Parts: sequence; C-alpha cells; structure tokens
Amino acid sequence: MMMTTAETTGTATLTPHNESSFVRSSVVVVVVVVVVVVVVVVVVVVIVVVVVVVVVVVVVVVVVVVVVVVVVVVVVVVVVVVVVVVVVVVIVVVVVVEVVVVVVVVVVVVVVVVVVVVVVVVVVVVVVVVVVVVEVVVVVFVVEAVVVVV
Repeated sequence: MMMTTAETTGTATLTPHNESSFVRSSVVVVVVVVVVVVVVVVVVVVIVVVVVVVVVVVVVVVVVVVVVVVVVVVVVVVVVVVVVVVVVVVIVVVVVVEVVVVVVVVVVVVVVVVVVVVVVVVVVVVVVVVVVVVEVVVVVFVVEAVVVVV
C-alpha cells in the first residue's frame, strides 16, 4: 500500500484510497466506545447490586437483632413478674398461716382459761356447798344433841 502525501502529513482528506481505512478506524472507535460504555454500565450495575445487597443484609441483621432483643426483654420481664407474683403469694400465704395459727392459739388459750375458771368456780361452789351442808348437819346434830340432853 502506498502512502499519499495527505496521509503522511496527517490531513484528513478522504480519497477513495484511504476511505476504507477511515471507515475501519471509525468502526473500531465505535466498538471500543460501546465496549467501554457496556463495561462502565456493568460495573455501575454490579456496584448498585452490591450496595443494595449490603443494605438489605444490614437491615435484616438489624431487624433480627431488634427482634431478639425485644424477645429477650419480654422474657426477662415475664420471668421477673412471675417471680414477684410467686414471692408475694408466698408472703401472703405465710402471713395468713401465721395469723390463723395465732388466732387458733388465742382461741385455744381462751377456751382453756374459761374451762379452768369454770372448773375452779364449780369446785369452789361444790366445796362451799359441801362445807355449808356439813356445817348445817353438824349444827343440826349439835342442836338435836342439845335438845336430847336437855
């Protein structure tokens, strides 16, 4: 292939001789530009997909952590409430049992004291009656003896 003066000086005059070369160069430039644009678009799409995946993963992890924390807090609160309720019920039962025991002991003591007082009063009354009867009998015998003697 022979070079023309225009090709050697760098001027861009199209002649039938260099026209096919120019078309080939233009096609190569267009193909290179298209390839570069496609590569850039693919890289941008990959970056966007990676960012979206990372954001979705972070959101899912945050949601899972929040749910786990909420569940743990709810379980702890329920356990604390159950323990407090059990402790209060035990305290109430113990207090009620103590009050019942004290009331029963007081009632038993009062009944025993009343029974003892009644028994003592009955014994005293019986003794007094017996003593009075004995005295009356003695007085009657003495009076009869005096009457018989007189």
